[in-house]
Amino acid sequence: KNSLEQFGISTISSATFGSGDGGNINIEAQQMTLDDEVGISAKQLKLDDTAIKGGKAGNITIKATDFISSTNSQIITEALTSDGGKISLKTPSLMISDRGAINASVKTGKSTAGDIDIDVATLTLNNGGQITSSSGERGTGGNIVIAASDYVKLHSGGILKSTTEDGIAGNIQITTPQLELDDISIISAQSLSTGQAGKVNIQSDYSVSINNSEINTASQKGQGGSITINTHDLRLENNGRI
Repeated sequence: KNSLEQFGISTISSATFGSGDGGNINIEAQQMTLDDEVGISAKQLKLDDTAIKGGKAGNITIKATDFISSTNSQIITEALTSDGGKISLKTPSLMISDRGAINASVKTGKSTAGDIDIDVATLTLNNGGQITSSSGERGTGGNIVIAASDYVKLHSGGILKSTTEDGIAGNIQITTPQLELDDISIISAQSLSTGQAGKVNIQSDYSVSINNSEINTASQKGQGGSITINTHDLRLENNGRI
């Protein structure tokens, strides 16, 4: 329970192939470090092409009393024909960098992706680090809810995004005193086809800074979503966009 370190190509996984629900993954540690293509996953998979809908993917719950660091590694829940699992992380410091990812997704049908709940003091997405929710076809994306008591920072291509094709994208809710986006980072809830884009809601007591980055909700052929920002100080710099 003191520390969990995974390096290289290694996995902790749960999967269901039939009608039963997948098992949950629960991790408690003081410190957690994932580095170099490590994976923690809970998946629902088809046993064969005749399977229409199986059990739900399991949930992933991680609590670390010091920090969670993910570098070029993934924490994911995924469902092919059923509903996806929820991802819940609670730690003082969460850093995701170098294309590291937290992702909840469903691939086909009208299934619903799991929500992503982040409860931290500080959240940093750096150098392509990302938190994403996605639904394929007519599915419903999971919501991303972030509560950070100190700050949320997206640097150097940090990504916070929910997407759908012809379904409904998940909403993004951020509550933090300070939100910073810079160097081509993005917060987005969008539809890539005829679906409905999600909503972005930001509650920041102190400041929101968007520097050469953007916040958007858009649908290529369907209904766009709303963006709500409540803050004392909103700054758009160097082609920052909403």
